[in-house]
Amino acid sequence: MNQFNSQKASILEKIQLIEAKVKSLGIEKQDLVAEIEDLQNTVKVKENAILKLEKQLNLTKIAKTISLEKEESKDIKKLINKYVREIDRCIAHLNE
Repeated sequence: MNQFNSQKASILEKIQLIEAKVKSLGIEKQDLVAEIEDLQNTVKVKENAILKLEKQLNLTKIAKTISLEKEESKDIKKLINKYVREIDRCIAHLNE
């Protein structure tokens, strides 16, 4: 009977250790879940910042392109106007 009580006490002690470990792991899991949520929020903020910077970069590139092409755009407009006049002459000629 003494051996039975000894085994019972040993089993109860192991159960208590397991329960403590389960509780500890539960707390650790909650901490890790909270950390994951924080990191996910940080990632979202960083992704939004990256998108904003990419848009800014694109706008800067466009602005540089426009400023460099002001002189060229005048020449291109003249050329387009010349082509439009020529097309109008061709249409008028076809209507005769």
